[in-house]
Amino acid sequence: MNHVSPYFNFAGQCGPAMTAYQEWLGGDLMLIRIGDSPAAEGYSGSPDDIYHATLTAPNFTLMGSDMNPVAQAASIVASASDLPELGRLYAQVKEGGNVHCALAPAPWGGHYAQVTDRFGTAWHLTCD
Repeated sequence: MNHVSPYFNFAGQCGPAMTAYQEWLGGDLMLIRIGDSPAAEGYSGSPDDIYHATLTAPNFTLMGSDMNPVAQAASIVASASDLPELGRLYAQVKEGGNVHCALAPAPWGGHYAQVTDRFGTAWHLTCD
């Protein structure tokens, strides 16, 4: 196994979520709208919903879709190189979201936060 990537199912929020994740994390974003896909015929949702999205960078790949809006069973674990970088990401992820564990020193060392973003995705944010 060379690489494992999370795949998120969104209910009409894939485009905005993946665009925000690109702003927060960087990388290259590819979005295929359902209206431009083989799934367009017979799809009951919006043609602007996302058929497939991929956000790639040298150190990660995130994928998602609006095609199967089931509960998410995945989280994003993001490790920052330093506390200022972690603080920046924490501020972005928590905007409109729900903080479960505020950014603070972790008992195991470094810093940690746990947040569900405004799109319903759980994040574990950490730095050593």
